Amino acid sequence: MYSIKSIEREVASNWDLNYIISTLFNKNDWEEKHSQRVSQLCLKIGMALGLSESDVNTLSEAGRLHDIGKIILEPELMAKQNDLSPAEINKLRKHPVVGYRILNAFDHTMELAEAVLAHHEKWDGSGYPKGLRGGQIPLAARVIAAAEAYDRFFTAAEGEEAEKQAVAASEMKRLAGVHFDPDVVSALLRSLRDEKDKI
Repeated sequence: MYSIKSIEREVASNWDLNYIISTLFNKNDWEEKHSQRVSQLCLKIGMALGLSESDVNTLSEAGRLHDIGKIILEPELMAKQNDLSPAEINKLRKHPVVGYRILNAFDHTMELAEAVLAHHEKWDGSGYPKGLRGGQIPLAARVIAAAEAYDRFFTAAEGEEAEKQAVAASEMKRLAGVHFDPDVVSALLRSLRDEKDKI
């Protein structure tokens, strides 16, 4: 499996971003669908926050690429949801740093790197890799964190779509101000309500 150093050498020599993305998604089909959903949620949150069109598009692309650092993980570890060993947790927690390094290697994705690095930071400072808290966390990373969590809560919930949405929304409200920026959570839930009202 790829190590961080081998990834950096390959990126610097002959890989392109599309190759890395396709390799990652070929390992785990769920990751591809997850990245697409997170990208769409980031777009909705960005619009609900009143960001510029350029910033919304950047946010959406950062959402699509947020887990690109998982290229270093074995398919078995990517698919594992529970009962991770300390060594597996340690390896999993390296993926934001790897993603940061990959995106910094390409001129057109350098502006996404900080958001990807910080997307597992938590509002209360309990996240990783730096233990940032509150406003220390880049806004784009706060948006990705909320979008990713909502998608995971939604896909893990049972029942019809409306029931799954209710479960995910309840979890996001519970963790607002703890794991997630309360304003970002409000924007996310508002955008989903507005979308439902249009149907």
